[in-house]
Amino acid sequence: MVKVYVMQDKDLPVGAELQAGRSFRTKGEAEAVLTLSKKHWERIGQCSKGTDKRRRLMGCLLTAYGVYKQSGGISRLEAFEERENGKPELGGIPGFYFNISHSGTYAVCAVSDAPVGVDIQQRRKVSKRLAERFFSAEEQDVLAQTAPEQQEALFFRLWSAKEAYMKYTGQGMRQGMQTFTADLEQKVIRDERRSVPVKLLEISLPGEDAYWMSVCGRETAYEFIRKAFL
Repeated sequence: MVKVYVMQDKDLPVGAELQAGRSFRTKGEAEAVLTLSKKHWERIGQCSKGTDKRRRLMGCLLTAYGVYKQSGGISRLEAFEERENGKPELGGIPGFYFNISHSGTYAVCAVSDAPVGVDIQQRRKVSKRLAERFFSAEEQDVLAQTAPEQQEALFFRLWSAKEAYMKYTGQGMRQGMQTFTADLEQKVIRDERRSVPVKLLEISLPGEDAYWMSVCGRETAYEFIRKAFL
């Protein structure tokens, strides 16, 4: 089962991103005291905007909590390592796969025992030319056949699914967004370079119509977990 940890900016103490080296407690779980490595704090400090610092910190804390729960008590998040394709990973924890995304005031972390990719998108006004440039022919057809008032929502469902898949593979934009298709009806990603489609989960945030989340991986079951830190 994929664990999807979610938090909003309001779930993090004010000014926490400026207090390098501090520890955090998870709200409602006094025994879980989480700390980050020096390298994580250095990466947080490299962000020029306070909002970006907080979102990066939020992603790290959700990952740290995922490590804590899966490892049975490791409460310190060590520095991420990068594979050849640039996808971050953690050493020393067998069977721990994770992926982070953030948008607007939200950060999410998907944790699984198999490779996983996650993306969250905040809806906003977009140009139709983006679909022509980045969507496959099949995706463009589906979008064109959709009622105009529903096209914006569908666009972001497709975009989120495609981002999650590129994060699943670790290839990012190098992969080419037009080279694969997000089939929202069948809940899979079809890529001619893979013999078996990758499973797609679509998750809506409770009470939030302006956000959409997608998870790509080998599993179809998930647990949605909202967290806050002190």
